[in-house]
Amino acid sequence: VFGERKGGKISLSRIGEMVWEVWCGLPGRFSWVVLDEFIVMPNHVHVLLHLLRGADLPKIIHSWKSFTAHRIGRGAIWQREYFDRIVRTPEEFRATQAYIRANPAKVGLHDWPWVG
Repeated sequence: VFGERKGGKISLSRIGEMVWEVWCGLPGRFSWVVLDEFIVMPNHVHVLLHLLRGADLPKIIHSWKSFTAHRIGRGAIWQREYFDRIVRTPEEFRATQAYIRANPAKVGLHDWPWVG
């Protein structure tokens, strides 16, 4: 859904680029969210957020999924659930950042530009 092959190379599709743009604008919509690392891959997304006091993660995720699905113009494109976890230590935080940054290379997508 998010990726397409062009001339033997994989890049984000129009939908993938729109998902990227919406993530980039998330802090403007939710003042209690700070984006750290995030990436849009051809078939999934990884996001590392700082949630300030009072932030409601289910509301943020629901809003993002709903907004992108409506903008794409196709009903349900997202899985109903999402997988979240709390990062508790600086070491775990750095390891999560590194995992997100390394994700493209693990599947052969070198110089993948959609890492925020």
